[in-house]
Amino acid sequence: MITLMLNKYFKINLKPLVVYRYMKILGIKAIKKKRVPDYDKSGPLRFENILNRNFKAKNLSEKWVTDVTYIKTSSGMVYLSVIKDLYNSEIVDWKLSKRPDNELCHTNLKSAITKKGKPKLIHSDQGSPYTNETWKYLCDSNNIKISMSRRGKSPDNGACESFFGTLKNECIYTYKVNELNYSNIYNIISDYIEFYNYVRPSLKYKKSPYEFRMEKVSF
Repeated sequence: MITLMLNKYFKINLKPLVVYRYMKILGIKAIKKKRVPDYDKSGPLRFENILNRNFKAKNLSEKWVTDVTYIKTSSGMVYLSVIKDLYNSEIVDWKLSKRPDNELCHTNLKSAITKKGKPKLIHSDQGSPYTNETWKYLCDSNNIKISMSRRGKSPDNGACESFFGTLKNECIYTYKVNELNYSNIYNIISDYIEFYNYVRPSLKYKKSPYEFRMEKVSF
């Protein structure tokens, strides 16, 4: 990603090995992904894995994926819920809370619908916010198909989990825990997601989600 960013925005042509060598000389190290504890519990409902790891979409709002991750701060844990459009990998909407509860995830979906309209399908894991009657009613009342990962199969929602890995490696882990708190974490995440949506090029398309979307819409 560092090589891609340098080549795209500084109009140079460096090879990954060259960038690696300069990073080594300058003492710059990549941040490794940390192991995430399994804090989640599941509710009573289950749904079919319609998505079935097909993370490609032909149209906007055809397939959304959603998930929750935790972020440790000096003030305590915060929980981030995001909704990602598989068409262009854009983060459609996100919400932050001190609790990983139904309200966090359900408000996230309602807000995303208000901004972007109703998706045809939304995929999640088997976390408790997605396995209850309220989530089912919210999706059914908006004619949204529910897709769900199999139990213990995190790659089934890999498209969403990969974003969390990117967010933490490129943003959260660049701070020490005592530098993060309830007062600044919202703005830190907000700034990164804006960067991710509008500036950061994907490895696949060499464009940001916004650039990819606008290029397709213009045709």
